Amino acid sequence: MAVTLELDAPAESFPLGRATANAGPASVEAERVVPLDRTVSPYIRVVADDRAQFEGAVRSHRSVKALELVGDDDDEAIYLAEWVEAEDDLSALIREVGGAVLTIRGKAGANHWFWRVRFAEHAALSRFRETCDACCVDVGVRRIFGGIRPGPNPVRDLSDGQRKALTIALREGYFEVPRRTTLSDIANELEISQQAASELVRRAANTVLSRALVSELDEYGV
Repeated sequence: MAVTLELDAPAESFPLGRATANAGPASVEAERVVPLDRTVSPYIRVVADDRAQFEGAVRSHRSVKALELVGDDDDEAIYLAEWVEAEDDLSALIREVGGAVLTIRGKAGANHWFWRVRFAEHAALSRFRETCDACCVDVGVRRIFGGIRPGPNPVRDLSDGQRKALTIALREGYFEVPRRTTLSDIANELEISQQAASELVRRAANTVLSRALVSELDEYGV
């Protein structure tokens, strides 16, 4: 039976974390990591205060082979990135035991990033943890659950900031038609930028809806 692991990984244990260490204020999420020989090419979603600074810092890092902008809107850019991976990088250790990286997300410059990883069986998970110990990769386990469903309560996966932003958005009528509040109003209440408020609300809503509708999403291949 498949088992899913959620963990906190040191930024220095994988190329994306290392490459964004000096990329300025930015939120980053990588999805569906695809191994290509000794390199890894994920799509990454980025909300950055200074996109040029982010791109320059990442492209110039030795862990980066290529970074291509493939989509953008007002507050989010999507890149296809190709990393130069070391044998003891976390993604390589996961692949070594047959695991699959589902999601990586974090803040540029942060010490630890959130990972969600799936293994075909508990034995593979055990081998992964043994490999991490042998390679001195210190990961912090958040949660382990069987199958593909993360549990009945989608709200518990939200960060404190996401939960607060989503609560304000719901309370003040941001999702109503017509809207009774704006992102600017939410940002003012949270005392953050409008861009940061947009990121919090969108990611919180995406997390809650994805968890609540996981069976339907799987059925339709989303």
